[in-house]
Amino acid sequence: MKLKIQFIILFLFFVVGSACADNPPPNSCKNNELLLSVVDYSYCVKKNVLHSINNIGGNNSSVNIKISGYEYSFSRMPVSLALLDIPKKYNISVRKFFDHLVDINYSEREFSSIRNAFEISKKSLVAKYEKNDISAVYILNSLSPLNSIYLYSKDEEYIYIVKGTVDKAFVSEFLSNIKLQ
Repeated sequence: MKLKIQFIILFLFFVVGSACADNPPPNSCKNNELLLSVVDYSYCVKKNVLHSINNIGGNNSSVNIKISGYEYSFSRMPVSLALLDIPKKYNISVRKFFDHLVDINYSEREFSSIRNAFEISKKSLVAKYEKNDISAVYILNSLSPLNSIYLYSKDEEYIYIVKGTVDKAFVSEFLSNIKLQ
């Protein structure tokens, strides 16, 4: 019960949207799950694996969540900050930027240094995922235990970043359960 109260209090201060553990929106979460909302996106997580939620604060919405012993950081950032204005510099959309990032054969010279900045090597798995209005690119780097999922939608002003001990199983489970509000 104490975890539920802490969860509700933290998310009331953190999120513009709402997160309600007792009365989630219809068809969003099962009885044994909590609804986590980060502005536009919501995600159901099983109550028995959620260990903690810590609001980081600041101008950009971000929160650290510990699930099944692993920590994940969920952040909402302006594209200009999250991607260092690279799409604007190359006069391309965020979608096109990620298409180039995923396409290891894309040979524009500058993109090789961009891949290096994202710690993408030939051994990394970089893939795109699309479902309804949600697009995501995930980077699984064999050299680092910390990996990333980048979520974006048609509104290219903000991007959502999930960082942590992200592996194929987490990516599959997370992306199949995330919803755009």
